[in-house]
Amino acid sequence: MAKHYDVVIIGAGPGGYTAAMKAAEFGLKAVVIEAKKFGGTCVNRGCIPTKALLHASNMFHMMQNCDEFGVSTDFIAFDFGKMQAYKKTAVKRYRSGIESQFKKLNVEVVYGTAVLRRDKTVEVNLAGGGKEYFQGNAVIIATGAVPIVPNIPGIDLPGVWNSDRLLAAESWNFDRLTIMGGGVIAVEFATIFNNLCSHVTIIEKGAHLMAPMDDVVAERLEAELKRKGINVYCNATVTEITQENGSLCCTVTPNEEGESITVRGAQVLMAIGRKPDLSGLLGEDMSLEMENGRLKVSKEFETSEPGVYAIGDVAARTQLAHVAAAQGTYVVERIAGRPHSIKLEVVPGGMYVPLPIVPNCIYTNPEIATVGITEETARSSGLKVRCGHFSMRDNGKSIITGEEHGFIRLVFEAYSNTIIGAQMMCPRATDMIGEIATAIANGLTAEQMSFAMRAQPTYSEGIGAAGAASSLALLAPEAPDAAALLYKVSTAALTVAAAYGWPGVRCFARLVGWFCAGNLLLAGALLLPGAQTNNGCIYLPLSPGALLAGAGGVVLAVQGVLRFLGRGGGQVFPARLTVADTALDVRAFCDTGFSVQEPLSGRTVVLVRFGAVQGRLPPALGTYLEQHFAGAAPLPVPALGVRLVPCTTVAGHCILPAVPASLCCTGSPAGQGMAEHLYAAFADLPPPPDGWEVLVGVEAGEMIHPLRHRQV
Repeated sequence: MAKHYDVVIIGAGPGGYTAAMKAAEFGLKAVVIEAKKFGGTCVNRGCIPTKALLHASNMFHMMQNCDEFGVSTDFIAFDFGKMQAYKKTAVKRYRSGIESQFKKLNVEVVYGTAVLRRDKTVEVNLAGGGKEYFQGNAVIIATGAVPIVPNIPGIDLPGVWNSDRLLAAESWNFDRLTIMGGGVIAVEFATIFNNLCSHVTIIEKGAHLMAPMDDVVAERLEAELKRKGINVYCNATVTEITQENGSLCCTVTPNEEGESITVRGAQVLMAIGRKPDLSGLLGEDMSLEMENGRLKVSKEFETSEPGVYAIGDVAARTQLAHVAAAQGTYVVERIAGRPHSIKLEVVPGGMYVPLPIVPNCIYTNPEIATVGITEETARSSGLKVRCGHFSMRDNGKSIITGEEHGFIRLVFEAYSNTIIGAQMMCPRATDMIGEIATAIANGLTAEQMSFAMRAQPTYSEGIGAAGAASSLALLAPEAPDAAALLYKVSTAALTVAAAYGWPGVRCFARLVGWFCAGNLLLAGALLLPGAQTNNGCIYLPLSPGALLAGAGGVVLAVQGVLRFLGRGGGQVFPARLTVADTALDVRAFCDTGFSVQEPLSGRTVVLVRFGAVQGRLPPALGTYLEQHFAGAAPLPVPALGVRLVPCTTVAGHCILPAVPASLCCTGSPAGQGMAEHLYAAFADLPPPPDGWEVLVGVEAGEMIHPLRHRQV
């Protein structure tokens, strides 16, 4: 007779025990089945023990290099046995804390091997002998992962370790350590044993370490490891391990052209990854759909069997303890019918690319932490980005501690200046990345991230500096002055050519000159006087009054130039705008500098002054727009077809409501054209001097009104 529970959880790792405690908080009856030790891989053989050894080895390394701080020691040594004892104490204390929470919440734990049967029934071969059966309204599989063992000659020789066995070693025999693999486990163990004066060699089959991490981070990491004396061979594979004269010899074969080499070491660590632990899990009457060696799950983490869920390493591509814990919380909230308290990814307003908000931390020295998406991923998804880069060599805290090898890199969406990713390689990166994850989850811009001041001196000052660098950065790539100037002139020429074509050499050169002058006026008039630069950031020692006067002067100058160049243009023409099956007679103005597209469909957008057409719009649309510009708009009715369109001007960024529309010229003697499949975006603007009601860009203007560009 099976015991009945609300939730049966297989595995007591981070995903399993988090799910169990969350279920108990909701009043659900839960049982956890664990085959080995409570806490799973993370607590017993992964996150906690490795970080404990990292801390101990870092202490030894720091003491070896303390002379520059005025601290002298006659003799420094380490006791590997005591380090292991310290690690075990840390693991025991952490595990005991979780077990005490289980007791407080009355969560039942059963030790034994679980076999999943049909009808959400779990057969348990008890550790003390015998069998028991547990049936749940829902079953959560959280069995974790086990190290991958490659199929190469010599892999079973004594001295070839996986990470689990290496963490349990009691004696020191690691003067020369060869590591197969270049992922998180590999580089963290390389850091540990390098700190303890081992000769470490890393062999990675990929082009860079830590794939698929940002190439900039990977390259800097490789350089930093090599600087510390760690040998790194990328794009190479260990094809054989042999034993010669008491050493383990790894035959390293390049993946491309080149001759094989031999790397000798006392020990070899296999760290080529982990695979889901599904051994013995499924009974004869149960089968679950697989995908790339993992259990296939839906967006709600449900397997092919209804009511059976899989979380953590057994199903996720990202094998991290906090990912498993977050998924455990998510699944239990779904089972309990509660709103979700945690987000695994977000899609900020105005974007179409989901942003993962899962921090990825690597405890090297310096630490590495990432969240969101990289610049390369953003560009491949069609996003325009700007990046802010800050080198820690100019950070006060880094100078004090002597930890100047590192950087902070922030990635922002260009139009809204919303943060979408970050890569850090610096001290305390693993602690600071939470700030960026919170910023991404809440859709913060660079300006909003700067509202709160940061204490000085702290490592986190680098976040503010990187944000400032992105806000003030020009769109030119990082390059010497000559190359940057060539880039700016080339882009100016391309812009003029796209807008005006080829009106002749002299006229074209004059237009490019005007464009560059306007760029300089807008970008530099306020920044150049008294401006100072340091580490890519611009500091303005200007008084508020001077800054305001300068801004006013720039505005007046730009208006004057535009009025001068635009005299006698005669580009206002009668047109008919159709929105929501309603035709509106309007005055349209063709502006070749205006170009906006609806981001999802790519359709051209025309700008409509709401005050000029307010009384002529369909009642439903007019009412919604009135509420929108009053700041009290509800969600639009789907029948209206309202889209929110980002718009960027010299005045800043804004989001405008837009609806499908068409536009035709009613008074042009050159013929009546029709521009269909447009979007009409509404803005609450004051009446312009020319009295136009609709602003038309060059894309729509060429279809409905022949633009005659005046020779300049």
